[in-house]
Amino acid sequence: MFNQNTQLLINQYNVETDTWKYNSVPVSENLKRIRPVMDPTSGLIYIAGQQNMIVLDPRTVSILQQLPIANTTMPSRSFPGAVYHPGRKSILYLGGFSPEGLFEAKTYVTEYTITTNTWSILATTGVLPTPRADHCMAINEDGSKIIVFGGRIPYGSTTAVRFTFWTSQQQPGPEDKRLTLDST
Repeated sequence: MFNQNTQLLINQYNVETDTWKYNSVPVSENLKRIRPVMDPTSGLIYIAGQQNMIVLDPRTVSILQQLPIANTTMPSRSFPGAVYHPGRKSILYLGGFSPEGLFEAKTYVTEYTITTNTWSILATTGVLPTPRADHCMAINEDGSKIIVFGGRIPYGSTTAVRFTFWTSQQQPGPEDKRLTLDST
């Protein structure tokens, strides 16, 4: 997905026919620096924009809802990491930049609960990973562990996350110059 000011460009690949389909839908806000997340139970795609949680149906290539996000919720909305949590049926966000392009002083996990359209800060204990943006997150099948890796970071680290507990792993060496990664 790409955004060109008032159009969200959607590139869809069909494995069976080995073809690409290109579509666009109008949007009311600039969606640059987003992290779309698919709900595997419904197939809907959730996009936390700067002003709204946009719900996109990729089957019809249409926006179903634009749900306002309070300014105080997840203030760092540019380049956050995000992952769908299967047990909680929610989307977990970590990190990102503020609108001014700054890292927040501390790291925390913001949870969006799909069924209730509510936001909350997920309580964690232990040493949190360094603030970061434009990184990847992956979750294991039972949702008990989240892996956070890569991205733009003030101090390099790769972190394994047990749900609500953080444990630091090996520090990358100077030869690790990757800025952004992609995960599915």
